[in-house]
Amino acid sequence: MKTLTLSIALCASACAAVAQDIDGPTDRRLVTSEELKEIIAETPFECSNYADDSDTCEVLTVLEVDGDKIGGAGKALYSEGFPGTITGEGVLDGNRICMAPENVTFTFDSPDPEMNKMAESQLMAMLESLGTLCTSYYELEAGGYVSVTTMQDGTPIPDGEEAVRFFDEEKALRVVPEEVDI
Repeated sequence: MKTLTLSIALCASACAAVAQDIDGPTDRRLVTSEELKEIIAETPFECSNYADDSDTCEVLTVLEVDGDKIGGAGKALYSEGFPGTITGEGVLDGNRICMAPENVTFTFDSPDPEMNKMAESQLMAMLESLGTLCTSYYELEAGGYVSVTTMQDGTPIPDGEEAVRFFDEEKALRVVPEEVDI
C-alpha cells in the first residue's frame, strides 16, 4: 500500500506497525520515535521505492513533526502520469505513527473529474474499512529503511512493507506500476 509514511506514508505516504509485536529479520533494527523525529527534522522527504539509476521515487512524502504529531503530504504519479496526493496527520504511539481515516484525504488530478471522485471515494472506503493504520520504520543493515504498516491491533495489511529512504531535498517522481495495489 502506498503510504505516507508515514507513510502512513504519507500513509505514506503516508502509515505503520506494532513495533513491539513484530519479530523482524535480524538485518533490520526498529527506529525509535525519538530517532524518527530526528530523521524527519534533518531529512523530511520520504521516498518510497527509490531508484538509484533515475534518482526517482514512486511516492514522495514531505513530513513534519510537531510534538507527538506527524503530518505529511505524499505525491505520486498514477496511470498515464496523472498526479495524486495523500495528506494526513498521525500521532506517535510508542515507536509507530498511527493515523485514523478521518485524518486522511486523497486527491487525484486526472483530466476526468468523475474518475477523480470515484478513485478518491474508493481509496477512502478501503482506508475506512481498515480503520486506524500504524507505521513503524526499521533501519536496514545494508542502508535505507523499510516502513511496515499494519492495522492498529498489529494485523498486517496487503503490501504493508516497502523500502523507503529519507532525503534533505525533493526527488522526482516516476509512475507507480499498475500492478501495485494502493
